[in-house]
Amino acid sequence: MVVVGGDREGKGEVGAAAPGLSDARRGPRSQPGRGLRQLPALLLYWLGVVRLLVAGDFAAYHCNRFDALVPALLACLVRRRPVVYDLHTSYADRLRIHDRQPGMRLVRALVAAAEGIAVRRLVAHSFTDSAAFTEALRTRGAHSVSTLVNVPRLAFGRAFREREARAAPVVVGRIGAFSAQLGQGVDDLLHLLRRNDEDARPADLRLLLVGNFVPSTYREEVAARAADGRVEIHDYVPHEEVPGWYGRLDVAVVTYDVAGGARYSRLASAQKVFEAMAMGVPLVLLANPYMEELVRQVGCGVVPARRDLEGVYQAVLRLALDPELRRRMGRAGRDAFVERFHWEREEREIRAAYRRILEYDGAGEGYRP
Repeated sequence: MVVVGGDREGKGEVGAAAPGLSDARRGPRSQPGRGLRQLPALLLYWLGVVRLLVAGDFAAYHCNRFDALVPALLACLVRRRPVVYDLHTSYADRLRIHDRQPGMRLVRALVAAAEGIAVRRLVAHSFTDSAAFTEALRTRGAHSVSTLVNVPRLAFGRAFREREARAAPVVVGRIGAFSAQLGQGVDDLLHLLRRNDEDARPADLRLLLVGNFVPSTYREEVAARAADGRVEIHDYVPHEEVPGWYGRLDVAVVTYDVAGGARYSRLASAQKVFEAMAMGVPLVLLANPYMEELVRQVGCGVVPARRDLEGVYQAVLRLALDPELRRRMGRAGRDAFVERFHWEREEREIRAAYRRILEYDGAGEGYRP
């Protein structure tokens, strides 16, 4: 089963766009600028997609970018091959969050209309990583859609070692990306220490931030605001080193800038939640309803009763002052990861979906899209 997977930014391995498939080839990539500067690079990228799909031998195109849909659909129409659209959420929603330039309202409306037509009539199948968005697409008339959750492989959790729940100090933090534009919880985390200093019954908290800061000057800004011996900041680390950093956390805080209005929370991937679960680290989570309900059901963390900074602080304090609760919730998350929430299980789903789409007979004698 040969699938061409789009990876425009070149951040993944060859098979990352369509993991779990026996043969996944990466399509062309480019890194367009913004505004009018984006147009030449985008046109070159479109040309690369069309050339690859018209000339190449493949069974399907796994498209994970809206701006590749147009050339992919045209080229696959010529070749009579299906397009599978792997979308995190509506691209119009992404533009609403990321790009607030004047005049973008019309662009967002056009994008929403085009994407709606694509998922209803043109693409063979759509994947989302949210049960809520899957249901929304079905409501809008998508003829074939399923949820593909962004979870780690079982190997990610191999470094797990059950630790004795220490009373103090308690290391709280986040491992991931930190964007000056989106916030992604940095202000929430810094607030924890300030609020803890005011508490009549403070916990002995330490703060750990590990990840890529965008832009790079944002790291310096955060470090200046966190000029405190209790805060440790590290830049980007390779993915294979991430489990080791989770091993240093007692509580993982996954919030999306409550202080700034949580604009990003609707688009948030569940990946950080599952990484913490894999390593047996209890969570304090304030994101979207799907992720919050999952944490409640599994019992692997605390969803604050109050959806504000004080609510986040009280949830962290509850875990910080109760080592046994941390141990139980960490163990519940770890067990759920091993039993259900790992990529090997999702891999079977994506293979089954492709076999349905392609009506693959398993003998390698051809495809009937």
